[in-house]
Amino acid sequence: MNRRQFITTTATGSAGYVLGAKPTSKSNSLTLGFSLYGMKTLKTGEALRRLSSIGYDSVELCLNDGWDAAPKNLTPKRRKALRTLLEEVELKLQQPRILHRYVYTIKTVNIIHKLQVDLGRVKLNSLQLK
Repeated sequence: MNRRQFITTTATGSAGYVLGAKPTSKSNSLTLGFSLYGMKTLKTGEALRRLSSIGYDSVELCLNDGWDAAPKNLTPKRRKALRTLLEEVELKLQQPRILHRYVYTIKTVNIIHKLQVDLGRVKLNSLQLK
């Protein structure tokens, strides 16, 4: 969410609250999320369950090497299981994070996009960079 979206969401939500309106769509509401960057020692599934039990409603996966959600650790079967788990624990997936010292390579962008498609964050696999 960028600053403009935040201001619009906050202003709209505040006005609706003052006027007694109820939110019509959970997907357009502000979320409380946490990055798995701070949970390096936990398996991704366990971290998602804990975040949900604490009350978070969105999560940012950390895809760095050394973290459980690194792309090389996420087989297609495991991605499917994580997608199901995200739905079960009602966590919305935010933009995944990979920390690099330099600019993302095209390979890295494609890896991130494929993961987002597999986990249901992106509807269509429309990004094909070469």
